[in-house]
Amino acid sequence: MCSATPTVPSALLATKLHSLVAHVETGLCSHNRRMSAEINRVLIEHISTLLFSPTETALQIQRNGGIGDAKVRVEGHVIYDATLYNKGLNRKPEGFDTLNITMHDPSSRKH
Repeated sequence: MCSATPTVPSALLATKLHSLVAHVETGLCSHNRRMSAEINRVLIEHISTLLFSPTETALQIQRNGGIGDAKVRVEGHVIYDATLYNKGLNRKPEGFDTLNITMHDPSSRKH
């Protein structure tokens, strides 16, 4: 989802400049319009030139939201695909243990 607030003005500016706007992993939603990420998703999906959905379910969500098939492609899930691609590369880069790494979702860290 596009939860980053700068995503909306960036997409609007690109649209006004007649540039291609593509949204990756589109159609993933919470259906909760009280969340800014959900509002951002809806806005960006409607102004985007191309939408890349991870699944057929996400594509159906877009159809239900009034977005036609012409601008949507089912391309797979970026994180899942990256995990499959890197499966078996279980080595840490040199100096990794000296870095102060923070998880994207701190609640997912093991204590």
